[in-house]
Parts: sequence; structure tokens; C-alpha cells
Amino acid sequence: LIAEAVAADKFEQMLMKKEYEYSMNVLSFQIQTSDIIPAFPYVAPFSSTVPDCCRIVRSFIEDSVSFMSYGGQLEFYEVVKKYSVRSLVRVN
Repeated sequence: LIAEAVAADKFEQMLMKKEYEYSMNVLSFQIQTSDIIPAFPYVAPFSSTVPDCCRIVRSFIEDSVSFMSYGGQLEFYEVVKKYSVRSLVRVN
């Protein structure tokens, strides 16, 4: 899915016209460059592929954790959950 999203990328900066779009595509993945909500319309320094890939990764991690927790391996589940949260929160 990531390869498909990247292959379809038009490399155009993402335009968000409303605050809810900014919240769904930037704040929910903590990829904002500032703590201040920008004026709208807002042109992001990335294409729409960035939040799309974040959604794909988040979904994969959630599905993986759900699958691993089903087997009753609680200790393993806690480790995966801890690193999943770290990978979704870390911004470089």
C-alpha cells in the first residue's frame, strides 16, 4: 500500500482550506511544524501522500497489535503496543 501511495504521488503541496482538514491530516499525526494553528487556506510543506502513508502505517500497527493480542501473549502484546505508540508519536 505504501508503494502504491508513493507511486500515485503528484508531489504537489497539500492545500487545506479548513481547520478540520488540518486536524485530520497534520495534528492527528503530530507532523506540524509549529504549535500555532495556521491561517487558512494552509499550504503544507508536503504532499497528501504524507498523511496517507501515516494512515497506512497506523492501520498496519493497529491491526498487528490486535492480531497479536488475540493469542493471549500479553507480555509480547505490551511490548508491541509500547513501540507502536512510539513510532506513531516520533517526529524527526
